[in-house]
Amino acid sequence: MAREMTVRILRPRVTRREFLQMGMATGSAAFLAACGVQPPPPTRELEGELNLYNWSAYIHPDLVPEFKTQLGVSIVEDFYASNEDLLAKLQAGATGYDVVVPTGYMVQILAIEGFLLELDHSRLPNISHMDSKFMDQPWDPGNRYSVPKDWGTTGYGYRSDIVTERPTSWAEFWELAEKYSGQVSVLDVNVDVVGAALKLFGYSWNSVDAGELEQAKQKLLELKPHVSTITSVYKDLIKTQQTVLSMGWNGDFLALVFEDPPVPVTYVVPREGTELWIDNWCILASAPHPNAAHAFLNYMMDPQVCAREIEYSYYAQANKDSFPLIPEEIRSDPAIYPSADVLAKLEPTADRGTEGTRLLDEVWAAFLAA
Repeated sequence: MAREMTVRILRPRVTRREFLQMGMATGSAAFLAACGVQPPPPTRELEGELNLYNWSAYIHPDLVPEFKTQLGVSIVEDFYASNEDLLAKLQAGATGYDVVVPTGYMVQILAIEGFLLELDHSRLPNISHMDSKFMDQPWDPGNRYSVPKDWGTTGYGYRSDIVTERPTSWAEFWELAEKYSGQVSVLDVNVDVVGAALKLFGYSWNSVDAGELEQAKQKLLELKPHVSTITSVYKDLIKTQQTVLSMGWNGDFLALVFEDPPVPVTYVVPREGTELWIDNWCILASAPHPNAAHAFLNYMMDPQVCAREIEYSYYAQANKDSFPLIPEEIRSDPAIYPSADVLAKLEPTADRGTEGTRLLDEVWAAFLAA
């Protein structure tokens, strides 16, 4: 992404295991229904300020002053480094923020914890532009608490001026890690790193099979001696050649390609398959400016705005009507908009249940300790 981010590993205060136990006991939809909050006040008068808590560099900078010009609302920005940082700050009692941008699984967690405001769809007419493929997800049935922002894949990038091979798979990532030992980074995200190893063997990204996870662990233990950095802030590492092979997210590498001068990096969607993730706009239950927040979400779903966003973030938009407005070089880039065949091999991160999560945690702990 054109953001520095760490995602998708749930840590205490509410652990992922505790969350999954709750979900197994009553079902996700029931929890979402139970944690509803009061709708925004009936007045539609916009407040003069909006406090946005977002990933760094994850909104086109021109849109902030334009939103103020068009609607008279000033945006104050603050940033977090991971979904878990967002959750921890809210659990610690942080207030004053209006809009946040969690990844799919975190939408469900925040809703269960009562941190999200139920959206008033009557204030979001631009929701009609959103692609149905990215709506009504299991973690937010009916989009009660979220609307999709953009989506992408988890894969890896390499310095094409240094790495002479042209890899296309997770298996080749492991092979190249040995060749370029000490110049390799992987994400600081358990489901992504373990998922990559599972996919290498042809298993599900979300496998809960003990035998399959054991195979993934052994493969990760082979990889660990060659890894110089475990981080989700890797763009500068590959830009400065501290690493030449990095696991990461497609938009980050594409942002480097589009720099001036461009960084010679190539992004790979591994042919065995990988993760598809969706980030989302949400309004906090404690939002001091709920009307301005609804106006902002509606503004960000305008097709022309989404078409400009992708020129900054290089992440595929969930807005179907923005697609014809996107420059052809971006629209036709398979690293941004994968083909139907590639999409068919992608999996979103899903709940593994209590035992599956325990096994996942054990694999990750062994990898970190090695």
